[in-house]
Amino acid sequence: MAAIKAIDIDILNELKSNLDIKEVAKKLGMRGSTMYYHFNKLRKDGFIKGYRVSFKGSELGTKGEYMFILLSLTSINKKNSERLFNLLRDYSSIVLDVFSISGSWDYLISVAGKKEDITKFLTKGLHSLKNIRRTYSMLVINKENI
Repeated sequence: MAAIKAIDIDILNELKSNLDIKEVAKKLGMRGSTMYYHFNKLRKDGFIKGYRVSFKGSELGTKGEYMFILLSLTSINKKNSERLFNLLRDYSSIVLDVFSISGSWDYLISVAGKKEDITKFLTKGLHSLKNIRRTYSMLVINKENI
């Protein structure tokens, strides 16, 4: 990996705050073209691995529900993981993040969308996999901004 400059660290810190590229450029007093140059270089050098769109259900004209799901597999092996990740890709329209975690659970999955879509994901998706030991679902009631 290439060395990182102070301006690049500033850019990465602002991107972590969920600002878009134009907002970061404005906040750091940069021209758009300069910002895009740094952003693309950070991606090329491996400092930015990917990015995703984040949304609020109400902004999409739908009542969005948010849920976190703890999941434990019967055993973690290539075959079981492939089954799980294939299913998650099938539901990529509502699956936001998948974290591999330590402790008594194997994965933390965050989903957002219509209640019907999340219910279908749980009942016809996750619960249909034979390699799932247990799940624990938590519906988000309110997101606190701090």
